[in-house]
Amino acid sequence: MIAEGFGVDPVNTDRQVGKLIWDEKFNGDVVEDMQLEIYSVSLERTADNYSLRDTQQPKQQRAEIDRTMTGLKAQTNLNAFDSKTNISVHYSDINHNAKRYGGPKTPGLAHVSAYQYPGVEMGEWLVAGTSRFDFAKDQTLSFGLNYKHVKADATKATLATSTPNSGNMSALDLYRYYYGDVDLYQSEGHASAKLQWDYDNQSDLAAYLSLANFARSPDTQERYFAAPSFVGVTGSPMGTSARAVGNPDINWEQHRRVEAGATQSSPMWVDYGRTRGHGLSWQWDAIAYYDDIKDFITRDRARGQTDTGAADYARIWRNVDATMSGVDIDLKANLTKKLASRLALNFTDGKNTSDDRALYYVAPFEANLFFDYFDYLNTGGTWNLGTQIRYVAAQNDVDDDPTSGSGFDAGETDAFTVINLYASAQVSDRVGVKIGVNNLTNKSYTDSMAKFSLEGNRVLVEAPERHFYAAVTANF
Repeated sequence: MIAEGFGVDPVNTDRQVGKLIWDEKFNGDVVEDMQLEIYSVSLERTADNYSLRDTQQPKQQRAEIDRTMTGLKAQTNLNAFDSKTNISVHYSDINHNAKRYGGPKTPGLAHVSAYQYPGVEMGEWLVAGTSRFDFAKDQTLSFGLNYKHVKADATKATLATSTPNSGNMSALDLYRYYYGDVDLYQSEGHASAKLQWDYDNQSDLAAYLSLANFARSPDTQERYFAAPSFVGVTGSPMGTSARAVGNPDINWEQHRRVEAGATQSSPMWVDYGRTRGHGLSWQWDAIAYYDDIKDFITRDRARGQTDTGAADYARIWRNVDATMSGVDIDLKANLTKKLASRLALNFTDGKNTSDDRALYYVAPFEANLFFDYFDYLNTGGTWNLGTQIRYVAAQNDVDDDPTSGSGFDAGETDAFTVINLYASAQVSDRVGVKIGVNNLTNKSYTDSMAKFSLEGNRVLVEAPERHFYAAVTANF
């Protein structure tokens, strides 16, 4: 996600959350229960680029953000037609405003240089139902269907910036420049469906297989974000990184997904580090999925694609076809009453099939091996000592060139292995202590999945050297 200030640091945030929940158990022959929830979430934030860093005029910028979301949820569980059925209705109303002040080419911090979220109003209705049937011994079949309808508008998209030195510009001006004649008001709905088979013998083995066809609606950022830039717009991949423009006409994502999973455990297994006896106990879990996505919403650079007539490398949102797949395997064993080990394997792949390139920010293969020792304190609490060996494969399938792709990957990365040590103690029901050292061998490496901002041109940064940490948690 792009920070709502886009290039500035949050310095003050006021978030207020309110909920009113009613939950009634009927335990009737047909109606089991009913829940009703009314909620409100509001956020007011000030962000700038000079309070936490040394930025001088005329580069100083400030952003004022105001976002509210109110909604209503209602659901009930029914017993009817030899099935268990859940029916729910959800309505949410979103109002999103963000203005940026100051920056180059503006007279000062009192003048608006961007309507980043130009009075965005979005209302969403979701009606859903799921039924579960017991059709054979230890087997169930579930079918879910929902319909989502969204109305969205940018009510302040015609307001122009106060940038007389470089030409006043509205959000609508940006939308039209990059996407042509767009409709600010959008009203659209889509249905989604999922079919799932489950097997559970209630002792040691469970498995499932699901088929789904579902839609994802664009959020306020993907539709309406508008951040002009007034310096460096020279048709250079580096020069327009500060310009980002949402697409009011962007399509919903359409997912066709198949997923399968299974888990099995030995009779003495309770949990990781917990066993019923003194001998070996174990559990394994595996999940695999494949997702064929039509109109996947991706961030990209404007290079004169069919989605945009502009070719100045500004950051845009567009639809492409894509595939995503993955396998997760988790092997856990309690070797003794006090010693446990775990091996977690993860493989993920993502392809932009429209442009024949990788999706950005996709993790390479990763394996994590853990060894843990558990015991009790004399005070009645527990403690453990452990080590983690983390291996991450090289990432060579990247989207790192802004002249031919998005450039949101910083580049290829080499494989690496790091060792972490940690210990913890739960000294009472309410107090716990954690200590540890990460990167024990002081390995020099770069992690392709390190957190980064989507605002600038990304560069590879070395991971932290050996470092220590300590934490105390307390519940009151």
